[in-house]
Amino acid sequence: MLDLGSLALFVKVAELRSVTAAANELQIAQPSVSRKMKRLSDQLGVQLFTRNGRTIELSEHGLIFLEHARNLLAEAHDLEDLMRSKAAIPTGPLSVGLPHSFTATITEEFAVAIRAEQPRVQVYVVEGTSLGLRAALLQKTLDLAIVTSMEPDNDIVTRSLVTEPMMLIGPEAAQLSEPVALQAVLKFPLILTPQPNSMRKITDRAFGGLGAAPKLVLETNTGLSGALVARGAGYTVLPYSALISMRRLHDLSAAPIQGLTVEWQIVRHKKRPETAACRIARELIARLVEKAIDSREWPFASLPKVRPD
Repeated sequence: MLDLGSLALFVKVAELRSVTAAANELQIAQPSVSRKMKRLSDQLGVQLFTRNGRTIELSEHGLIFLEHARNLLAEAHDLEDLMRSKAAIPTGPLSVGLPHSFTATITEEFAVAIRAEQPRVQVYVVEGTSLGLRAALLQKTLDLAIVTSMEPDNDIVTRSLVTEPMMLIGPEAAQLSEPVALQAVLKFPLILTPQPNSMRKITDRAFGGLGAAPKLVLETNTGLSGALVARGAGYTVLPYSALISMRRLHDLSAAPIQGLTVEWQIVRHKKRPETAACRIARELIARLVEKAIDSREWPFASLPKVRPD
């Protein structure tokens, strides 16, 4: 009978098209991987790979086997999740994706708290863009993620988490503080994240509603924009949560943009059962958001009118 370990190893070799690369990534001796792939071919009675120079290619039989192997591994993973969802005490791995802007506000507190409260859960916390986190969730490499409401998907279960304003962020010398109209933002030289970043989608949609284009001077990621703004290279438009993290490193001033907000959602894949660990993580994140708002650490942010279960 086929074992899941051999299937997973076969899939990795097939994806990397190299026994050596698969062995290095999985930290397994290369001869061991070669033996297991030969044993698998012998067990099935077909040739799974053909050699093409320094790389290997899947044979016709290998292509068929790869599709079914992936499906079997996915079903096994789903079965494992289903059993964990029935467990009284949360155990096992948990992967959670959070946006870069949440680092100072939520992510650090979450990582410390989940480790202290659930020592039997192996937690993997990853930061990324909303688009990247959503893609990882759809690929089932994340159990839970926080993303914007900009990219709806029928395969995702969503719960509203928090809404916060988009901020016009400038150098400290600009002394920004009072709310500004969106129309007024058009006069500032802007440093924005590139498309298809969710923050860029929000700003482009807003400016498009005015029938105008922003004065774009530079496109870069969120991490670099803080340093550039602090040095007087321009202004940027990002959520208040991003501003909190940026102010750890740079002297900045900021003003909320009237009528321009971002809604964050906490999401999971519809086809994966919510494990006990996943539910606890979701509830912990919601508590930390509420705490940050109540303590005024996250001013201007607001909770959903009806709190999710």
